[in-house]
Amino acid sequence: MLGALTLMAAGCLEGGHDEHFCEHDPDAPELAVQSGALSSISCKQSTSTGYKSGASFKIKVVTVDGKKVELKTANAYYVMAKAAAKKGINLKIISGFRTMAQQQYLYGCYINCSCNGCNLAAKPGYSNHQSGHALDLNTSAPGVYKWLNKNGAKYGFKRTVPSEKWHWEWWGGGPGGGPCKGAKPKAPDKDKDGVPDKKDNCKNVKNAGQLDTDKDGKGNKCDGDDDNDGVKDGKDNCPTKKNPGQKNTDGDKKGNACDPDDDNDGVKDTNDNCKLVANGGQLDTDKDGKGNKCDGEEDGDGVNDTSDNCPLNANSNQEDNEDDGIGDVCDPDDDNDGVNEGPDNCNNDYN
Repeated sequence: MLGALTLMAAGCLEGGHDEHFCEHDPDAPELAVQSGALSSISCKQSTSTGYKSGASFKIKVVTVDGKKVELKTANAYYVMAKAAAKKGINLKIISGFRTMAQQQYLYGCYINCSCNGCNLAAKPGYSNHQSGHALDLNTSAPGVYKWLNKNGAKYGFKRTVPSEKWHWEWWGGGPGGGPCKGAKPKAPDKDKDGVPDKKDNCKNVKNAGQLDTDKDGKGNKCDGDDDNDGVKDGKDNCPTKKNPGQKNTDGDKKGNACDPDDDNDGVKDTNDNCKLVANGGQLDTDKDGKGNKCDGEEDGDGVNDTSDNCPLNANSNQEDNEDDGIGDVCDPDDDNDGVNEGPDNCNNDYN
């Protein structure tokens, strides 16, 4: 048994390429005769760790015939498979990329002779299948090996293990093309806010939310006048609300346009019956919705407060018996005789 394995290994290492260690894929003897329709391919990419001569590197893999294959190798293979299919030769991938765990399993089977028929397997990290560039193909199917020998090199594929006619590798070359596109490079993003420069309204300032109050194409983070009212944000008492006049009734830091309590009387503007005049008590004598503090006609009698001799008592006729400037309806002593109307037995005559 040992002598047979030694001869087999010697044949596998023929050519002086120690990384081309002969491996008998557990599936190869049974599936190598497969033939049929053109290979299937899924271009959905995933990232894995590949190995070559013990060194690790990141690779992108896709799926061909249900097997993981390095992205560019898969493209080159598929172009070759289509060319073969036109000649009536149907190529299939029997084995492709192997993970470290898969290679460790096969190597353990070989070393311990406990599984996989004790088939030879390269040391983990040294199998070319771990590079994603090595493929075992269905060379026992009618015409496949003959076609590959004649045409494989045109597509960049070489048979690298003399004792394994099914083992082919691609490391470059061929006509190019293939269905799987490489991963799109990330669009430039100078401020690294997750928004590509092409769409970023502040290319040099982080602003993932892209807020642009005045819709001028410049995000608030880099716009010196967010509300576009002509007043720079540094001096604007309402930087995100247009107020070119900068009106500020109560003199606080917020202009009326963005101040919820313009007169600072403790009553929010939405409920204040005098928004611009402080009137915490909200007195409204005539119940007209305007507080007395800002109502020019508080009693609702049609006479403006400036002329009304009883501004808080309705007296449209402005009757004033003794002409003292106080209308009778609000004058406690209409005849001005020193006796208030209650006790006075002549309210309108001096007695």
